[in-house]
Amino acid sequence: MRRIAPKAADRVKERIWEQTSRTKGVSIDRMAGDLFRYLRVWIGYFEKSQTPSALQGFEAWTRRRLRSAIWKQWKRGLVPMTELRKRNVGKNLTGQTAASANGPWTLANSVALTVALSNARFDSLGIPRLTVRWSLNPPNRRTRDPYVQWWGEGLREVNPWAETRG
Repeated sequence: MRRIAPKAADRVKERIWEQTSRTKGVSIDRMAGDLFRYLRVWIGYFEKSQTPSALQGFEAWTRRRLRSAIWKQWKRGLVPMTELRKRNVGKNLTGQTAASANGPWTLANSVALTVALSNARFDSLGIPRLTVRWSLNPPNRRTRDPYVQWWGEGLREVNPWAETRG
C-alpha cells in the first residue's frame, strides 16, 4: 500500500499553515490562488497514494483554516452579521455566531460558517479537491478511448486533476 510519509505530511501541513495564516494580511482570492498552485503540485506528486482518509483529513483541515481566516477578516463591527445574512444564514444562528466569544478556529467548525462558506464556495475560488468522489465503482484510471476502440488500441491514463482552473 502506498502511503504518504509522515515527514511529507508534516511539510504539507506546515506549508498550508503558512499560506492560510489569519494575520497574513492578504485577500482570500490571493490566498486561494497561492494555495491552488501549491496543492496542484502536491496532488500531482501524491495522486498515486492509497490513503483516502489522509487526503480527506487534509482537505477538511484546509477548508477549516480558510474559514478561520475569512472569519478573522470579517470580525469588525457589523461585518460578520451582514456577511452571514448575505449568505442565507438564519437570523438566530447569525446572531449567536456573531456574538460568540469563541475564537476563529472554534467558529470555523460552526454550522453558520459551514453553511455560509460551503465547499462549493471554495470550489468556486479554485481550490482543488484532494479526494475524488467516485459514485459506484472504485477508481479505474485506465479507460479506452472511444475513437480508437475499434482498432483495439487506445488505452490511456485518465487524470481527474488534469483540467486547469482559474
